[in-house]
Amino acid sequence: MNRTSPRVGASDPYLELDPESFTKSKPRFGLCDLEMLGDGLFSIGVPTGSPLEFKKMVFAGGKAYMLGNKSIDRVLKQFGRDWFSTPYPEHSLLFQEIADLVQKAVTIEIGRFSTIPNKADHHGLFISGCALLRLETSFSVARLLLRQHYWIELACIEKLIFEQICWSYCVRPLQGSPLYEVSPTNSVKVFKKLYPNAGWIYGFLNDISHISPRRVKEYLDLSDIKSPGVCLGSAKQTANCAYVLLFLVDMFQVCSEYVYRDYYKNFLHTKRGKNGALCLKANRKTWKAILNFQPRLKRIESL
Repeated sequence: MNRTSPRVGASDPYLELDPESFTKSKPRFGLCDLEMLGDGLFSIGVPTGSPLEFKKMVFAGGKAYMLGNKSIDRVLKQFGRDWFSTPYPEHSLLFQEIADLVQKAVTIEIGRFSTIPNKADHHGLFISGCALLRLETSFSVARLLLRQHYWIELACIEKLIFEQICWSYCVRPLQGSPLYEVSPTNSVKVFKKLYPNAGWIYGFLNDISHISPRRVKEYLDLSDIKSPGVCLGSAKQTANCAYVLLFLVDMFQVCSEYVYRDYYKNFLHTKRGKNGALCLKANRKTWKAILNFQPRLKRIESL
């Protein structure tokens, strides 16, 4: 199954062009992969990162239809010169870059363990693997919320991802009824032994996702004191959640490698310690990405 979301116009080694591809209508992109175009009359989604000319042609098609099936070329020539000419804000480009990294890293990791042949008939291995596999959907929702700047909702889905990773780690060695006795909350303490950053991450997510009176100021808009409003999305507030999302990808990869450690010869995210137990690899790829994104996210947070 092709899980990738390649950009329009980019080479795609997983898809061979054939005559039937021009008649197929099954979409290759999910909502989290789309950039919305539109006006007061209609909206239409195109894959993020689509070429400017492609976006203009699609938009012109919608405009032409709304104008009564006018010529697309005529609409494009008459109105399209300045469409999408405004540069994207820095935070939008940064959040999209992070969303792309999340999609790619999660897809690659799932591909690694999904193709392992002859897995053992073991309850913990099966259950923890299934839990990690279904997180593909959760990460997709997180990418969508990130791009929309919905930081409170993003923190809620991140908490779900966090707890499921910790739980998967804890149930891996178990068989039978003990599986039912493991709670996601209690799993955090155990996972911290492998991943020390889990402690502050859980505290942060609990703080954001539990709405309280002291957090009201974060989503109140008092720019007009006579008519206060509510801020539904904020790039500034989302920056911290974007930072945590990178850690969750790192946690996902580390946990995945622990769950399937008996089947790997080469480890990408962990290594064997002196006692034979797995520990974090200092030069793992996602950790380097976290360090790279940190100052850029701090700049967004300070705006």
